Amino acid sequence: MNSKQGFVVAIGIALAIALFFLRNLPEQHSALDQLLQDGKDSLSPTALIHLNGLEAKLDKGSPDPAVLDSLTDFWRRTGNPAIAALYVQDKAKTTKQLADYNECGAAMLEALSYGRKAKMDQNLQLYFVLSAEGCYQKALALDSTNITARIGMADAAINGRGQIMIGVRTLLDIVHEDSLNVAANVRLGRLSMVNGEYQNAVRRLKNVLRADSTYVEAYVLLSNAFSAMDQQDEARHYLEEGLNYATDPDMRQEIETRLKNM
Repeated sequence: MNSKQGFVVAIGIALAIALFFLRNLPEQHSALDQLLQDGKDSLSPTALIHLNGLEAKLDKGSPDPAVLDSLTDFWRRTGNPAIAALYVQDKAKTTKQLADYNECGAAMLEALSYGRKAKMDQNLQLYFVLSAEGCYQKALALDSTNITARIGMADAAINGRGQIMIGVRTLLDIVHEDSLNVAANVRLGRLSMVNGEYQNAVRRLKNVLRADSTYVEAYVLLSNAFSAMDQQDEARHYLEEGLNYATDPDMRQEIETRLKNM
């Protein structure tokens, strides 16, 4: 990581130390309490009894990570990743481990996506963004070269704050260090597609396939790029190649339908 990256990370860490504990702010606290209450109100009587049993095992002063995992799994199974993310965050605060901070960041970004679709309170959406950044910055404080956290910070900038160029610069730094990094190239490829920069998208996505020839989404995006450039033979070729690796039934059906319509 260069000196500029180090400077940005250092500032981010200082901010994250404060932001990571935003649950203590009154507005945030109220919104989070309401989120939890709404989640409980949506449960069946049987599910609520099970939840109460899990919560009875939770020592809030010194929570057991295994109990936090059980609560996380419970809320994920009931279809509420926003509440699940809160317990992932609590686990990261408890263990202070790199992997748990990374998981926390990913869970918070998933919660943000869920919250936007559910039209949640703006305070909650902001909380998810800031908490994702806080988790990833904690991870970077432990290992400033951690790719997962750096990718996560780019995702938080792009998808959380709408700060596209900040996220892109982070991704470009990563591919400068590792030209075949799959996660960074996929994201840059997607952004190039959105911006209509199809040649750039092709270059990025071919790098993905050089690193992982089974990455189905890259084949589909390459087909989209060539189709947009009116190169239908190439578009068909990449769909046919992608079909060889598509194990998800929905993805297979989508590719087969598109091939039939070409």
